[in-house]
Amino acid sequence: GEFRRYSTGAVPSGLVYISDDTPHTAFTLCATSGGVSEACTLLPQPSQACGSVRYLTPDKKAMSHQLYPRAWHVYDTPTKASPTSPQYIATCEQLSPVIAQNYKDSSFPCAAFEWTIDNMSDEDIEIAIMFTVHNGTTLKQQQKGGEHTQPVSDAACVRMAHPIDGSPGSYALATEGVIGDYEAGPNTPKAYACAEWPAESFESLYNAFVSFKGKLPSRASKQGGPAVGSKGGLGAVSSCIKVPAKGSAKLCFSLAWDFPVANFGSSNRKYHLKYTQWYGRDGKASLALAILALREHNNWREKIEAWQRPILSNKALPQWYKTVLFNETYFLTAGGSLWTVDGGLHPSKDTSEVGHWLYLEGMEYRMHNTYDVHFYASFALTMLFPLLEKSVTIDVADCIVLEWLDTRTFLHSGTGGVRKMLDCVPHDLGGPTEDPWGKPNIYCIHDTSKWKDLPLKFVLMVYRDYVALGNDIEFLTSMWEPIKRVLSVCCRCFDTDGSGMIQNEPWPDQTYDAWKAKGVTAYCGGLWLAALRVAERVAELLGKKDEHEHFKKCLVRAQAAYSVLWNSKGYYNYDSSKSSHSDSIMADQCCGEWYIRSCGLPSVLPDGNAKAALRTVYSYNVKKFGHKAHQGDKGPVLRGAVNGMRPDGCLDTSSMQSMECWTGTTFAVAAHMLMEGLTQEGFDTAKGVYEGSFKEFGFWFSTPEAWLGDGSFRSLGYMRPLSVWGMQWGLEQNGLLGTNTKDHLQ
Repeated sequence: GEFRRYSTGAVPSGLVYISDDTPHTAFTLCATSGGVSEACTLLPQPSQACGSVRYLTPDKKAMSHQLYPRAWHVYDTPTKASPTSPQYIATCEQLSPVIAQNYKDSSFPCAAFEWTIDNMSDEDIEIAIMFTVHNGTTLKQQQKGGEHTQPVSDAACVRMAHPIDGSPGSYALATEGVIGDYEAGPNTPKAYACAEWPAESFESLYNAFVSFKGKLPSRASKQGGPAVGSKGGLGAVSSCIKVPAKGSAKLCFSLAWDFPVANFGSSNRKYHLKYTQWYGRDGKASLALAILALREHNNWREKIEAWQRPILSNKALPQWYKTVLFNETYFLTAGGSLWTVDGGLHPSKDTSEVGHWLYLEGMEYRMHNTYDVHFYASFALTMLFPLLEKSVTIDVADCIVLEWLDTRTFLHSGTGGVRKMLDCVPHDLGGPTEDPWGKPNIYCIHDTSKWKDLPLKFVLMVYRDYVALGNDIEFLTSMWEPIKRVLSVCCRCFDTDGSGMIQNEPWPDQTYDAWKAKGVTAYCGGLWLAALRVAERVAELLGKKDEHEHFKKCLVRAQAAYSVLWNSKGYYNYDSSKSSHSDSIMADQCCGEWYIRSCGLPSVLPDGNAKAALRTVYSYNVKKFGHKAHQGDKGPVLRGAVNGMRPDGCLDTSSMQSMECWTGTTFAVAAHMLMEGLTQEGFDTAKGVYEGSFKEFGFWFSTPEAWLGDGSFRSLGYMRPLSVWGMQWGLEQNGLLGTNTKDHLQ
């Protein structure tokens, strides 16, 4: 029941944590029967408990169910204080309007909480629920915009001003019901609101709520109550209703936050969030949004159910897969994301129809739209909000044709260089401590202008977006110039021996930025083949006959050079360096082939090679990475696909990253397996991430980038696992579920 982690667009770091000394953003239940009231705040007991306040204890029965963007918390008589207490089940359904293909409601910063009380006893029960939210600012700060209760027709509300660094902002909470002392019908709740209650005095508010069976004092500072102190104030709303014996009743609450302006560390530019198109930019819209959530949450639920129903009802899909698919989508909103009306490199000339999108690589890796990782994760936006994915691609394309010549020292080599070179794909669109869009490449471990995968991933994503947008030829035409530019750089700078194949340098010059590869490599070489296939196809579609013939010939030469990596054991060697690990089995070796197959393009590999390589990956990187099961269980416990495995069945220990399982890469490998007809292998591979993240290791809603077989992890809350949507894309695009992606998007 904790409100633990949340983010606001106005906070440059992206994430805010409620501190332990003011833990009372929570729901509190009070049940009255036979004149006796019993109450409980639905939180684990904090380190600094408040006197008479009762909290959830281990003996209380509670369950939690998640199906993002909805969740259910179920409590069995949480207020029970004696064996004779009447039994009831309290279920809170929470939802936010994250709705596929809906670009208006999905931008609204609000949530609804619908409580259902099922009375299991033979007597009537009076139920009261209080919702408290900690403002976190001092009274002086609050007075800049005011904190007040506000009655609305059939609702009690509190709006709390919360300016941040000079930018306007506010929270609002609301509940449905007849206001105050007016008479309510038998099935209509009564509602109350309280503002400016000091966070330090939650106990006194709790006691008043219990004593008056749900009625709240209107405002502490106006009634001789305690003054708001240094820890800020609490806003509270409550709702009360009588639940008949063996009957049920519902109470609804909402929470909204209005932080319309976003600005960043070294930037003077200010950006306005998407929802301000409809709710203005003064930071006072939270109340209207909270009321909207009360009024519209049933419609939002219906739209969410309609979006998810075809997948949830498909019996061909495993239940665990459905859990992972929807719940990993959390990162679109929890990943320090920002959806703005204005933005990009040219905000004054902005013509974007849906605005601009930023999200962090991870909660610890604070870079926006990290492109080598977005390559995998972008399938989530592609399937759910394709116009936002298109916007990201356009922002990157705008960045390609520009250069930033400020110098820095690269941490890995110690050498100097410029931030971004002309005609190179940016590693990221900037970081929150600098100027996103205005200053790309906050990443400075390596000189990413020399990375081999970034330009190829741009080309592949452009074509994938073209397909997702219903073969949008106008979009593809606008991308032709940047495609030619980045491929020209690859030919001039990365094909060092004139073979037609790009070569990696002896330092980590791709997304595996701690795992060296040299010469022709399975990963980047395969991406190069795929990018040439796309360039050939795009030139054909645009009627560019000379370029079409050029890229067609380039592909033939590159395929011949790439063939030296094929190992007679049925996979592509890691690289051609003849090093001690050059014949390692890389899980992600067929990444480029996966992408073009996802887009319906012909293979760039000899017949059967991709399928054979994936079978080898399954036998080694998946099955030999899983540890032995407990005695009595059958088979190994799978934990995803480890990045590198030696032909003798031992881990490739040449690098930290070769020993890791990357959760997002695992989903990508699984997606490719499904497209190659390796259905059992594909689902087994992906299930390893589910078993580790959702069951054994407990990484719910914070799936890391990487883990070892024992659960040791790196970088919690990471972007790449959104690639699970690549599995769904592949299943639909290839007709494996009887649903075509174009029909789905229509």
